[in-house]
Amino acid sequence: MFLLILFTTSSIATALRRIQNDDAKETDNIWFHIPKAGTSFVLPLMAKSCPNIPSQVYSRTIEFSTGADDLVHRLNCKCSSCGCSQCGGLFPGAHMPYDSKHAGRYFGMFRDPARRIISQYIYKDGFGKGWGDMIEVRKYMNSLPSNITSKARFLAYAMHPDTKSCQIKMLLGFTCVGNVAGGITTEMAQEAIRRVRQDFAFVGDTDNWKQSLLQLFPDDVPVHLMYNSRPGEAKSNDKSKDAAEQYLAALQQSDWHDLHDEAIFTEIQRLMNERLPISKNIAMLDEKQNLWWMVDDVEIDFQKVSICNEQESVCSA
Repeated sequence: MFLLILFTTSSIATALRRIQNDDAKETDNIWFHIPKAGTSFVLPLMAKSCPNIPSQVYSRTIEFSTGADDLVHRLNCKCSSCGCSQCGGLFPGAHMPYDSKHAGRYFGMFRDPARRIISQYIYKDGFGKGWGDMIEVRKYMNSLPSNITSKARFLAYAMHPDTKSCQIKMLLGFTCVGNVAGGITTEMAQEAIRRVRQDFAFVGDTDNWKQSLLQLFPDDVPVHLMYNSRPGEAKSNDKSKDAAEQYLAALQQSDWHDLHDEAIFTEIQRLMNERLPISKNIAMLDEKQNLWWMVDDVEIDFQKVSICNEQESVCSA
């Protein structure tokens, strides 16, 4: 389903739009899935889009799923079998960039740029599927000296122009990784901010998970929707956790910045503060979930995502 030989960010974005789930209706909620910004968001988004699914279905689905890909598949089947009409837009065939036809129906988690790029690099050395045009980045990384330190290698990846500004690129209709011909202009940056403000029904911060979800569930966030389907730390991978801490320190020491994505993230935080009740906002500011180092990603075969077995086609656990 993925096109493997593509040469520009814009051509990849165009191709991804062509393979996006055509079953999405004008009433569907659309998942704006930025790489490394929270695959677990599929749980609360599904609950918001398909309230008919009983809560025990989530617990059982989480218990018996073999990973995030399987979890996405099972929930998609339950969405259909429970009679919901908003299943089509939740599972696009990749990390889809912005498309104006979905304006007003986007739901997206965003993330602090430094934390996001660390997670992106730790996952498969920074070369996950569906992120965009990795050709120039791969060439550059392969050209580095073999004796380079791990921190220096990470910084080289983080500073490459094709890996920077992932979130604003996707907002502008480009893929997360790749070159934007002519660069991102002031006008383009202003348009990205406008889209965040006007074209998203929901925006959240991955590292302030519960605070974000209170926008969708103002009374309280159900426990089963706090599940982290991509728990990097929970994998007992101390090596990855230690590396992440070292990479964060390296970014700070090098005075690394991603100005475009930092501007987007500042706007996300402003919108969250604006949309949350003041009392709940203050109460949640310091309550961060253990989602800091989510290092996996969805690599599901989306052609099979709607093929449900007999058990999955029943609206029960």
